[in-house]
This record gives sequence, structure tokens and C-alpha cells, in this order.
Amino acid sequence: MPFGKDTLLHLVVFPHVANPTIMNSGVQLATYIAQHPELVSGKVVTDMGTGCGIQGIVAALLGAQKVYMADIDMGAVANAQLNVIHHDLEKKCEVFQGDLFANYGTRPKSQVQIFNHPYFSAEPIAGKDWTRMMLGGTELLGRYLAEVPLYSTPDCRYILSWLPLAGNLHGVDNDPAKRASAYGFEVVQEVEQAPVSRGLQRHPFIIYELIKSNT
Repeated sequence: MPFGKDTLLHLVVFPHVANPTIMNSGVQLATYIAQHPELVSGKVVTDMGTGCGIQGIVAALLGAQKVYMADIDMGAVANAQLNVIHHDLEKKCEVFQGDLFANYGTRPKSQVQIFNHPYFSAEPIAGKDWTRMMLGGTELLGRYLAEVPLYSTPDCRYILSWLPLAGNLHGVDNDPAKRASAYGFEVVQEVEQAPVSRGLQRHPFIIYELIKSNT
């Protein structure tokens, strides 16, 4: 998988865990972080919905101080843990299962929060947890934006991605820029990533950087 300009990141991806080279948002977000290592270098980072672990591992390799990697799916947790071990990052990365921050506990507050969230507003299919990778309803992102400040430092930078093709013209959708202000956030950076030439999502993604508003 691409990592930076001239480096490939080698990851194992289990069946039914989001493959970043197929669901291209994973590569797009990891590429953005690699292009801006100052976002994570020396910081405490949380990678929410870690999947195979790509975002957390990239942050760790770019010099993050500590990375907390959470996912609701135990298969994804096992997958991410395997990749952490493969990259010899056990001392820097901590992987755990949780429905958002339910099991975050007393871990230190993060200076950077990364969430490669589900885009489409349809609900996951019952009995098929892997459909959470793209289908999240609209309640999940709202819950995240409501909860995440409790686990973040006041100057935290929040990094989220968005696939414009997933926009819902007839109701609430999962575009962070449209949802942010209702939860006290503002968008301070919006960057369109160039589309990639393989996978299922060969379209431009938008990467947002948010901060908590002072007002």
C-alpha cells in the first residue's frame, strides 16, 4: 500500500475487514497524513475505527508519541494487532475493542483524533458487521462528534475524510463539514485528494481538519 512518496506499507488485511486499497479512503487518509507528518509527530493520537490499522500504524511510523487504535469489530482489532506486531510497534501502539470511546477508560487525552468513518447513511446490515465499513447511518458520526472532545486535549486536531459521492440530498448525511458546527467544531483545512486508479472508490476524497470552536 502507498506510504509517502516512495515507500510501500506492508499490511495484512483479514477478510471482512476494510481493505484500504479497495475502500480507497484508507489509502487517501494515510497518504494525507504522510504528506503532513507534523500533524502526528510527537503527539498522542487516537485512530478510531482502525480497521486493519493503517492510520494508526502510519501515525506511529511518522513519529507519534503514542497511538490508541480502537474498533468495534473484534476481527479488526485482531487484524490491527497483527500489523502492529509486524511493524514492531507494540510499545507505541495500543489496540483495543470498543464502540467509539466506550472502552477508552483512563488513557491520556489525545492531541490528534483520526476517524475514517462510514460515509453512507444507510444502516449496517444485520448480522454482517463488516458492512459497518461503509454504512453507518447518521447517528454514528453525531455520537462521535459529541463524545470525542471528552477524550481530547483543548488544542486537539481532528482529521476526518469524506467521499462526496455519499452525499444525501434529502436529509442528514455524514459530511463532517456539514455536521461540525452543530457540535461546536469548525473546519480549518479542507483538501481534495486526487483520485486513485484502482479499488472501488476511484473518486476524489476530501480530507478535513477540524478544531473545537472557542465560541
